[in-house]
Order: sequence, then C-alpha cells, then structure tokens
Amino acid sequence: MFEDFKTALQEVSKDATNAAKLAPETGDMRKVLANQNAYYDDVNNMCLQTGKFSPMQVVDKDGKEIRTEKESPGRKMGDALRSAVKAEQTAPGTKWGDGLRKEETKQTKDGKETAPKVQSGEAITRNADRNITRVERPDGRTIDMKYDGKELKEVCGQQGRWTKGADGWTRTDMSTGQITRTAQDVQVQPNGDLVIKDNRSVETKRPDGSAQVERADNSIIEKNADGKVTSVTRPDGRTKIDMVYTGKELEAVKVGSGQWAKDKDGKGWTFKDSNGKTRNTAEDLQVRPNGDIVIKEGSIQKTESPNGSTKIEKLHTVERGESFWSIAEKELKSTKLPGEKPSGPEILAKAKEIAAANNKDLNSTIHPGDTLKLPRTTEELKQAQAKEGADLTFGHLKEGLQIGNLSTATELLQEAKAEMPPQQYKAYLTRLNEMVQKELGIGIVDTRTQGDGNRELIVKHPDGTIGPLKPEAIPPRGRSSR
Repeated sequence: MFEDFKTALQEVSKDATNAAKLAPETGDMRKVLANQNAYYDDVNNMCLQTGKFSPMQVVDKDGKEIRTEKESPGRKMGDALRSAVKAEQTAPGTKWGDGLRKEETKQTKDGKETAPKVQSGEAITRNADRNITRVERPDGRTIDMKYDGKELKEVCGQQGRWTKGADGWTRTDMSTGQITRTAQDVQVQPNGDLVIKDNRSVETKRPDGSAQVERADNSIIEKNADGKVTSVTRPDGRTKIDMVYTGKELEAVKVGSGQWAKDKDGKGWTFKDSNGKTRNTAEDLQVRPNGDIVIKEGSIQKTESPNGSTKIEKLHTVERGESFWSIAEKELKSTKLPGEKPSGPEILAKAKEIAAANNKDLNSTIHPGDTLKLPRTTEELKQAQAKEGADLTFGHLKEGLQIGNLSTATELLQEAKAEMPPQQYKAYLTRLNEMVQKELGIGIVDTRTQGDGNRELIVKHPDGTIGPLKPEAIPPRGRSSR
C-alpha cells in the first residue's frame, strides 16, 4: 500500500495513462481497468485506515489531485470517481476518460452511438454526426429529435411536438392536434437538456425529467420529474421558497421567516415562524405549475407570484337580489371608518373591477350561489384587516369589563402594535377608539408592563387623565349586564 497520497496518485496515474494511450488503437481496456481498480483499493484503504485523507479526493486525467462530490451511492472512493468519469467524459478520444467511455459505449449497425444509462436511469442516443437523436428519461418516456443535415428541425415527445418553421417554433398537442405554444428558439444541449426560449421565459428540460424556468422578470422556478414546483427564487436572487412533498402531495412550503405545513388531519395549514410560534392558519394552500402560491384564509384568497407581487381576492357567494353595484358598495364600506360612505364614481369603478376579475362585464347576469372573486389591493386588505382586528379587540374589551379580566383585549392590542405596519396600526387604533369613545366614553392610548410582568391597558379617562383602565372607572353605559 502506498505510504502517502501524492505517491499513490503519481505512480498509479503513470501506468494507467500509458495503458489508456494504447486503448483506442488496441481496443484492450483490461490494463486500464486493472490499474484503475488497484488505485481504488490502495488509496481507499489508505484513506479509511489512516484517516489522513478523505475518500472524496480523486485524480483527474493528468494525475493531478482534484476534489469532487459523489454522484452515486456508496462509501468507497471508487463510487465517487466512477461517477465523475461518467458525468464528465461525453465524447471519444485518446485520453484516459475518453478511452474508458469508448469501451462502455455501444454502437449500433447504422453508426448510431448509445451512451450507457447513468445512475438516475436516463440515456442519450446520438447519430453518426454526434447529434442527439433520442433522450430516454428514467420513467421510460422518450424525446426524439429530427435534423435536416445538422440543423434541428423537430423535437417530439409523448404529449407534444415542437416543429421549426420560417417564423420560429410551434408546439402541437399530440392528443388534440392544436397549436398550444410558440417559441423563438428550441435547442438540444450536448448533455441532453432541451432549452425552449420565448419572450416570457427560458425553460430547460433535463434528461431526468426535471426542469428549470427562468422568467423574464428574473425569477427562477425549479420542477421535479413529476412536474411539481420544488423551489421558487425571487428576482433579487436571495429570497428562495422551497416546497416539500410526500410522493406527489404537497406537505410544506418553506420561506425565510418560517414555513407553512399541512395539519396532521389534512384539513388545513398552519404557518409557524422560525421560533416555532404559530402566526397564521389557512383552509387551503396550493402551488400552481407557474410557481404561484395560492393561500385561502377564510373568505380571502391570496396569490403570491414568483416575482414577489401579491394579488388578494375575497371570495363572495352571491345572494338573492345582489348586483355588481351592491357588492362593490358593500366591499368599499368594509374598508372605511364608521360614518364614511363611498362615492358613486368609487362604486362604479369597483363594480367594473369585480366584473372584469370574473371575466364578465356590468351587463352580465349573476345568480344566487355563484362564487365571485373580489379583488383587493394590498392597502384595501390592510384596511379591512385593521377594521376586523379592531372589532375583535372591542368585543373582548366589553366582555373583559363585564367579567373583570382585560387580559385578552390587552394582548390583542399589543400584538396589533407589534405586527401591523404603522399606517395599518393607526387605522386599527382609530377604528377601535371610534367604538370605545362612543360606547364607553374613554380613549385607548397604549399598553404598559406592570411590575409582575403582566401588561395593562392605558386609557384617557372621561376627566382627561391618563392611566390604567379599571372596570370600576368605566361609566355605567359601558357596563351593561349580560
């Protein structure tokens, strides 16, 4: 056994390289393989026994030390090196790796060359001009390429056929015969990747069935062999969202601040932050093939696009007697403070927006039971959330005054202040004080931590003084019996 790693590389490399130079002429690969196997055994044993070297250290074609990652299962150095040789050597020649690949490559009678299947199960077939004519995926599906000379003219799979014409490429659906897509360019890369470029994206379909889509907005979508989105990278290049599946079922969506996970009963979703604290729940969460993440929270449906933009829609079930106008008026009222009314032009614009979001116009007929999407801007959603939050806090405040325990109302106020953006919290507090002033005659100022660590509500009392809220300090009108 060699006593040091460099000697192992130098000595075995000399013999192996000399044998490899003769291989293309003699066709005899036995000496090459024998030297290679001896190298595996000696160096791998040295690595394992002395602990001085990592089995991940391998040698390149010139006998120089390099490092690589394993691309096949196993613990021995041979596994890693063989994987590297198969991955890197793709054409015949006179060098070590080329000779080894040439021995493993099978040629058919018509001169076509079929590369051996690699670990993941795909195979690539080339013609005498070295153009790829077929890619076989691990699932058994094939993609065939046709050429006019050396120019690619057609790419055909089980589901569709790409054909080159005078104005570019068109895709025809194999089942319907309809043209479903056009592209500026379609190319087959030397490694078998199929690259499709149009004015919206560059899609790379790999031999193993996985794919990458780089959109015009610089967002990147990765898909597995089942066509499921496995990750989305936002245009900034730093924000990445990962999807986790069990089989083909989506189980989790991981983002920087935490993750959405499907509930154990499979009936909903829960979002927990990086500290494991529950921050939100949803009835449903889906990832669309285009990378959109659709989250349904009660009547609100939120769609997050790969570019980072968010579209918010409220799902509304049409009731008897409703029209686009009445629905729009109701929606606008839900975002305004008490006493404020939407104007006629505001209602008309909103009604048109709702109709368009549902592929209709103001003259379209809607029926009781129909489900409509009611688009909301981010600002409208924040206003609606502020209103709903204020209503919830006020309800707990009144109940707390009746039972003598204000802890829930205090906690809700503190969470709103901590989690809402300043403008949204201002709207929340304004709405809350509208109701508090009207029914209780006081004004909420803030919360304060007491000596025992608990928090208390700080209010402006009817006499103008500011201090803690005590049930006995509230006028009788705010202490009605239940």
